[in-house]
Amino acid sequence: MPKYYYKCDDCSETYYVWHAMTEDLKECTECSSVSVTRIPSVIFTTTSAANNTKPGTLVNRKIEDTKREIEKYKKELSKERE
Repeated sequence: MPKYYYKCDDCSETYYVWHAMTEDLKECTECSSVSVTRIPSVIFTTTSAANNTKPGTLVNRKIEDTKREIEKYKKELSKERE
């Protein structure tokens, strides 16, 4: 599932939520306001010739970062279910 960033128009809190592309957040997770806005996120990475980093290396780093975020999210979910 993709990660989407939102901002509450009432409490100004920004946060992210994992959900299906067909879903949409209906209320703020912090204050329960129904006035939330999805924030567009940039999904591309640029490289500099000066750092000699291969694109495959950048992709692997992004994959590993995403795996860590998913594991963290799973742990948070399991704590909420307890």
